[in-house]
Amino acid sequence: ADYSTYQSFGSKKWVWANNYLASFIWGKQVPFSQLSFLGGPKKMRGIYEGFFRDHNSLLIQSEWRWEVWKRLGLVGFGAMGWLGNQEDVIRLGKPKFTYGAGVRITGQKKNHLNIRIDYGLSPYGKGNFYATIGEAF
Repeated sequence: ADYSTYQSFGSKKWVWANNYLASFIWGKQVPFSQLSFLGGPKKMRGIYEGFFRDHNSLLIQSEWRWEVWKRLGLVGFGAMGWLGNQEDVIRLGKPKFTYGAGVRITGQKKNHLNIRIDYGLSPYGKGNFYATIGEAF
């Protein structure tokens, strides 16, 4: 399940975006590549894609998006995720978290298609730099 919300404040130059993601996989012989994971350019920026894997995952991400001037914007973001298996379902006592900031350059004003440049940090290694097209969520 993947659900996102967006709320503008004051003028439409400030947006608070939230993303909620849940993944549950049943079975004892699940291939490693098919396990639920945290990390990457869309799920917990700041750790490598798939750095954390298990049968189940819950993820909450949040961003403050600010349109600074014409086609230039800034973003601050954070995420918290949990993993679990068939016995524990979700280990709420062992959260993982990331945070960071980024720049947005609007490439197409009509559809608000952004070039995204982010730098994410976490306590699980050195930070990661991301340059992509489109928002994380």
